[in-house]
Amino acid sequence: MKTADCGVLETLVKGDVKVRLTCGTQSIMLVLRDCLHAPSAPINLISVGAMQEQWHCCLGHLGIDVTRAILTKNYATGVDWSGAVNFSDHCIPCLIGKHPQQPYSHNHNCMSAVCKLLHMDTCGPFPVLTSHKKSSFWVILNDKSNYGHIVVLAARNDVYDAYWKVESPWEAKSGNHVVAVHMDGAKELCLGHLEEHFTSCGIAMQVTAPYAHSQNGKIECYIRTIKDGFQTLLADSGLSMTFWGDTALTMNYFRNWVPTLTLPNDITPCEEMEHVKPNLAHLWVWGCQCFVAIPQELHTKGGPCCFEAIFVGYEDNCIR
Repeated sequence: MKTADCGVLETLVKGDVKVRLTCGTQSIMLVLRDCLHAPSAPINLISVGAMQEQWHCCLGHLGIDVTRAILTKNYATGVDWSGAVNFSDHCIPCLIGKHPQQPYSHNHNCMSAVCKLLHMDTCGPFPVLTSHKKSSFWVILNDKSNYGHIVVLAARNDVYDAYWKVESPWEAKSGNHVVAVHMDGAKELCLGHLEEHFTSCGIAMQVTAPYAHSQNGKIECYIRTIKDGFQTLLADSGLSMTFWGDTALTMNYFRNWVPTLTLPNDITPCEEMEHVKPNLAHLWVWGCQCFVAIPQELHTKGGPCCFEAIFVGYEDNCIR
C-alpha cells in the first residue's frame, strides 16, 4: 500500500472489519469490506472515497451523476449527506458489467500517395442470387484517392482472382507500388493465395483485431454507402433484388465520380486516379427503359433495328 510520502506499507491479509460508532445517543455498527492489515502502519487509515463508493453500491451501481444527485438534492428522504461527492471511476463490477468499449483513436490522415495503402473487405452472401448466380461482392478502396472498385463474386474465395486484376492497373496508373493492405481477419483475405501474394511482394498486411469493426471503419463505411445506395436504386426502379449486383457496381461507379471529404475542393476520386476531370454527359437514370441498336451485320431481313432493354449500369473502362 502506497503512502502520501511515496512510501510503501506491506500488507499481510485482507478482510472485513467491524467498527462501532456513536452518533449522539445512537450506536451504529459498520462493516468495512476488503480492509488491508498493515502491521507497520503507525495509525489506522480509512478512505473517504471508498466510503462514498458504498452509496454507489447501495444504489445498484447506478451512474455517478445519478448517485450524486440523489445524495445532494431533494429526490428522496432517509439519506443525509454533506460535503463534496467524489467517486472513483474504477468500479470493477461496473467495468465488468456495463462499461462500454472505448472508441478507437484515429488520426484521420490519408496516405501521401496513391496505392500506398489499400482497404478491402467482402460483403455477403446475400439471400438472393444475381442472374449470374453471384452471392457476394468484394470492395477495394484506395486510401489516398478514395477510388473504389467492386467485383461481384460467386464465392468469397474468388477474392484472389479479383485482387490481382486490380493491383497491376492501379500501380501502372499511379506509378507507385502497393505498400500495405488494411483488412479484417476474414480467411479469404489474409490466408491462402492472397497471403502468399502479399508476402512474396513485400506488402504489409494490416489485420484488425477480432470484432473490432471500428478499426476497419473506412471500408465498412464505404460498404454501407454502397448498400444503402443500391437499395435506393432498386426501390426507385421497382426491379427485383436479383439486380443487386448491378446496382452495387453502379453505386461504386457514382462514388468515384463525385466529391469526397478526403480530397481537396474540385477534385474527385476519378480525377485523383485518372488525372482527368470526369465527364457526366453520358449518365442515365438507372433502371430506365432503353433501346439497344442491333449491329448491321446481325440484321435479319425485315427484322428490327434495335430491341427494348433495361439500363442497368456502366463499364468502368469504356470509351466515352
